[in-house]
Amino acid sequence: MPRGRRSLHGFTASGNFFRRDVAQLSKPSRSSSSSRLAVSELDIGNLSDLSSSSIAMSEWDIGKTVRTFACGGVAGSVGILVSQPFDVIRIKMQTTLTSAQNAPGVMSCMRQVLKADGVRGFYKGIAAPIVTVGARNALMFVGYDVALKSMGTSSSTAKPSELLLAGLCSGLVAAPITSASELVKIRVQVSKNVSGGSLSVLEWQILRNLWMKEGIGGFSCGMQLTAARDVVYRSIYFAFYETLARSMTGEREQRPAWVSLCAGGIAGMAPWAISYPLDVLKTHWQSERRFGATTISGMLRNGLAAEGPQWLCRGLAPTLIRAGIMNAAVWSVYEQLRSYVSTEVQIVQCEKKLRSFSSAFQR
Repeated sequence: MPRGRRSLHGFTASGNFFRRDVAQLSKPSRSSSSSRLAVSELDIGNLSDLSSSSIAMSEWDIGKTVRTFACGGVAGSVGILVSQPFDVIRIKMQTTLTSAQNAPGVMSCMRQVLKADGVRGFYKGIAAPIVTVGARNALMFVGYDVALKSMGTSSSTAKPSELLLAGLCSGLVAAPITSASELVKIRVQVSKNVSGGSLSVLEWQILRNLWMKEGIGGFSCGMQLTAARDVVYRSIYFAFYETLARSMTGEREQRPAWVSLCAGGIAGMAPWAISYPLDVLKTHWQSERRFGATTISGMLRNGLAAEGPQWLCRGLAPTLIRAGIMNAAVWSVYEQLRSYVSTEVQIVQCEKKLRSFSSAFQR
């Protein structure tokens, strides 16, 4: 078989590009100069005509999943750092058992935290979220992306129903690690004892005691409530974010930082209007402040009888502030990192393809 045809066989069999030049280049090459001339006549734009099967495989490339995982992890860590003080206030307001008329306010809780533990009290229980929030947010974003791809769409083109379903999947995927992390965090935050003056020692003791007494099964406490809350929250969250982002920039994968800040902040606050009562129930169940009940339904009845219906909305104000700050940070960092990494990867892949094409045609 002629040498020219043999060197092009892999290209002609794998796709429909370079049709115009295959006939010319399939003849035996008389000199290297004629091969270079043929290469110079190629339409580089035809590189985009790769087969759909090749594109589908690249979309499911494990490298892309790893990049999504890493971007989500970094974004989640940033979000938790800037919003932790409001989480401490939220948990304190939720678990302070008083009459509805004397429910503690945001400023009252802030003064109590400062008086009891100083400024460091606003970061009480931060170790568990910092250690796990990277993996949690990474799983959330990976679950979201994989769900959209399985439906044959993307975040910038998906229908509202597809966004809702993808958000539901992301909440379920991340629920186990979310529940375990928040279990340790909440028990640290409601504890009044700081062993040896160290918050980190307190967190380690609570983690160790939980493991020694209940084993790995102990970390599943409240998981059903966490899953229910996150399914509701994430379904609305992702749909709300994409709707807002599209209204600002249209159907674009890469968005300016200000779009991510605005859409992320608003989308982070909106779902709490529906899912917040589930969060209050979860906090009481995991903190073991269950109004003497042994079931979730019994805890709900006893809590309403003792605290009134306002109990299920207590702590909503700091929660909304925290959600706005945290999700604005998470989305802006995630979108910018993903855009940067995607651009760098595309450049590297393009360079590799051009080098391989050039070396093949010059042989």
